[in-house]
Amino acid sequence: MTFRIGFDGGALLHPETGVGRYTQELLRAMAGLEAPPDVRVLCNAYQAKRSDRRAGPGSVPVDAGGFPVVNPRWPGRVLRGAWSTLSWPPVERFLGPMDVFHASDWAHPPLGRGTAMVATVHDVGALDHPEWYTPDVARHHAAINASLVRRASAVITVSAFTREALLRHVDLDPERVHAVHLGVSADFRPAGPDEREAVARRMGLQGRYVLYVGTREARKNLVGLVNAFAQVAEEVPDVTLAVVGSRPSVEGRRVQGVEAWSGAEVESRVAYHALAGRVRFLGRAPRAELPALYSGAAAFAFPTRYEGFGLPVLEAMACGCPVVASNRTSVPEVAGEAALLVDPGDADAFAEGLVRVLGDGGLAASLRDRGLARAAEFSWAETARRTVEVYRSLAVQPPESVS
Repeated sequence: MTFRIGFDGGALLHPETGVGRYTQELLRAMAGLEAPPDVRVLCNAYQAKRSDRRAGPGSVPVDAGGFPVVNPRWPGRVLRGAWSTLSWPPVERFLGPMDVFHASDWAHPPLGRGTAMVATVHDVGALDHPEWYTPDVARHHAAINASLVRRASAVITVSAFTREALLRHVDLDPERVHAVHLGVSADFRPAGPDEREAVARRMGLQGRYVLYVGTREARKNLVGLVNAFAQVAEEVPDVTLAVVGSRPSVEGRRVQGVEAWSGAEVESRVAYHALAGRVRFLGRAPRAELPALYSGAAAFAFPTRYEGFGLPVLEAMACGCPVVASNRTSVPEVAGEAALLVDPGDADAFAEGLVRVLGDGGLAASLRDRGLARAAEFSWAETARRTVEVYRSLAVQPPESVS
């Protein structure tokens, strides 16, 4: 009997984001399984930049692992409005009959009778710490979680921490909530010296550097990292802090409201500590160059105050970079004993951890070895296998239909 899956592929239009990476890697890995499921991916080209809307009917220019992509070709606002106000049209109008629809991001579209919904929850930061988010974002998160209770037959969280946090906030049957870890792509591996040197030269990096990769959301604690690095710079004169990630002027306004992001505040702390020249803002780095950046770093710093999973930690470890990271939320679950874990709210302690790694070759080598072994325990193939298990569990015991 054919078991058909519909998959929300909207995040494929933004593969540089965390949810975009999750969507792309999961689909690729499902396609590579020994018995891949029958998946059709919903991806509306009207969500793409105008320059990317080149595809003909029924397709969009995205990498969905080889699965067929269906383009509704409705203006995004019109389709989302119809879904939210009219509960119409059902996704089956575009994808045809299916057994399960996987909502991999925030969109929970209406489904026909007999179609089960699986929803991925990446984090519940807006519920745990609404003060870090604008009111409209906090309300949106609350509405999404109400939708989970009402409509999801099964929920996937990306960590056990996120599962426990979700269950604290939302009245869900724990049996419906499955923690499925993310993986790390085979692209992330130690780069050779020539590749490391070429990428560092292109980025304008000279000598040793501590690397940060991520956004400037308040929860990421980039201001705290700058404060800690000011102490590191006094003790280790030959090291630079390299910051990879988007500036908040555009993305912050679009995603969460610029006041929720550490924008000008980061630059002001750099000026306050007289770190001009010692802190380099590199903007977005091409994905193909990230492994060389990780591999060439003397240490990777991840001072987050809140994380649903923490994929950059795994990526750094897979590239042989020693990691100094937060000891909060999901990070210890991901890093295990392969990173130096420090209180992100204590700038002195975080600075001390970085100084230790930068000055102790034996400790750095031990962290590299432990990190490589730890990263090898996570794979997208395993993420895909366990996700498909969740799909198939719904075929054994069909959920109540939702109109």
